[in-house]
Amino acid sequence: MKKTVIIIVALLVLVAVVAGSFWAGMSFGQARANQARERFRGPGGQGPGLFGTPQPGQRGAERFAGGIMGTIEAVEGDTLIVTTQEGTIRVQTTDTTMIEKYSTVTIGDLEAGEGVMVSGTRHDDGSYTARSIRVLQIPPTPQPQ
Repeated sequence: MKKTVIIIVALLVLVAVVAGSFWAGMSFGQARANQARERFRGPGGQGPGLFGTPQPGQRGAERFAGGIMGTIEAVEGDTLIVTTQEGTIRVQTTDTTMIEKYSTVTIGDLEAGEGVMVSGTRHDDGSYTARSIRVLQIPPTPQPQ
């Protein structure tokens, strides 16, 4: 009888430890997920977060912190001509611009009609110097307005 009570108590302690560990892990995971969401949303659930605070003339996620998204209209040497909902924007590349098209490629591997997401520095004339260009698997179809 005494041995049975010890086994039952040991099993209850084991179940309590497992349940407590599971609860702690779930709480930790939820906290991490909330932190990640907050980084993308920005303070207070509003921008800037990942996509930045919209500026006059901007729409949705077309322009994000330091970049644009649109469709390549032409490749002219080291410059991309990208059409966005705002209109046509020139994107200058440099020898340090990282360009990814399912893997890292050069500007010569880009083609008109491909959707791109450009990250870089915006100049006063509205053009960009690209830090990185990512070709999108499904090209966007923005129309100038």
